[in-house]
Amino acid sequence: AALQEAARAHVRAIRGKDSKGVLAQKDLKAILAGLGKAISSVPESTVMDVYDEMSKLAGESTGIPEYIYSKQNPVDALAAYGALMEFKDTVRAYQPDAIGAAAAKLSNASYSFMQQVPWNSFEFLLPPGKADPIGWTQALGKMIDMGASMDGELVKAGCLAHHNAIVNLPSSSVCSQAQLTEIYAAIGRMIASVPESQTMGVYESVKALVDPKVPEYLMAKVTEADAKAAYDALIEFTEVVKANPIKPSNATTVVSSSDASAISAAASELGKAAYPFMKGVDWTDDLWAKAPPGRSAQEVLKAVDKMIVMGSDMDWAALQEAARAHAKAIESMDAKGVLTQGDFNAILAGLGKAISSVPETSVMDVYTEMNTLAGTITGIPNYIYSKQNPADAMAAYGALLQFKDTVKAAQPKQDRKLFVDVVAEWQLDPAVAGLIVFLAVTLPSVLVPVH
Repeated sequence: AALQEAARAHVRAIRGKDSKGVLAQKDLKAILAGLGKAISSVPESTVMDVYDEMSKLAGESTGIPEYIYSKQNPVDALAAYGALMEFKDTVRAYQPDAIGAAAAKLSNASYSFMQQVPWNSFEFLLPPGKADPIGWTQALGKMIDMGASMDGELVKAGCLAHHNAIVNLPSSSVCSQAQLTEIYAAIGRMIASVPESQTMGVYESVKALVDPKVPEYLMAKVTEADAKAAYDALIEFTEVVKANPIKPSNATTVVSSSDASAISAAASELGKAAYPFMKGVDWTDDLWAKAPPGRSAQEVLKAVDKMIVMGSDMDWAALQEAARAHAKAIESMDAKGVLTQGDFNAILAGLGKAISSVPETSVMDVYTEMNTLAGTITGIPNYIYSKQNPADAMAAYGALLQFKDTVKAAQPKQDRKLFVDVVAEWQLDPAVAGLIVFLAVTLPSVLVPVH
């Protein structure tokens, strides 16, 4: 019926066109309404299949769009494009969404279970099995690689779904059922945008590290019937996700080639200066898996939320580069978790480009929350610094200050200062400097979405 409406609107418009082939405005509106209704009746993947094929025939590489644009009034063209984007969003909201429907069904079946889970417990920071920092890092590498393969817009939507749930989270740390539905749907779409082999690769790597007794232990903390109902619904949800694959779009970076080159060169200098410091860190120490002392789970989550927001604002192509650099480095690390010099440099370059694509305020928000959790008053900086070679730490810190100038020059311009500018002005002691270097080298990898 919708397609008939669109077709008949075209016929009426053709009959009423003028001698130059221009349609009456009412006929144009009728055509758009009919097409919108028709397109809303098919899955987004079908629309994207058509779009992809047309891009091959008449996309940017052919020069056709540029030629047509050159013959139009730019103001009129951009106004039409803006209105089209709004129209697209309306049509998209009414398209069939199998994953969204399955997410609603999953949240309905699992919400009772979710309410029983003690989310504020720090038990969730404990390794669910043998303490194997290298093994878990390798599993994390597969998660990072999977995240980097996802569609960028879907990852951003997933980040925002989590952010919206974290804001005003109740003391139980259980979000609303509606927010849980949005999180499930976002994660489902993200997973649908990567090959099944990658999903199974993550599953198998984690499964090999989890003690078989852990599920039984966790089951004892909730109502068994609710847990099984949630599990059955989850299996059904996975089948829907598997049956509705989404083709990820290709990302185009907003970081200019000149900025990217400058950041890469600066990253090499930082890598050279900081590599002795990085090699001196005991990456197998269980310290890195411990919660900040005296801080609640929600206080930690607040800091994680700032990272999520910062990550969602990053240039997707730059974030992909940083993520893949991490994944490659993890594959090549030695038995102590130490990276090669080349991989270390690549990580720094990727992170520099990703950070250069967000406002300084986003960086400061993350820094401020982390300072609250692990600042000087906690004693953490002094403790970490005491375990490092002071000369190596200070050399790395000095190089970091130079690196940040290059990154800062490429950031969206604002009046607020980058966190390391504040550090320099405060003239922090070597202990705090050592912690800042450590955070700068290791913490940003958390920003890679790996759902």
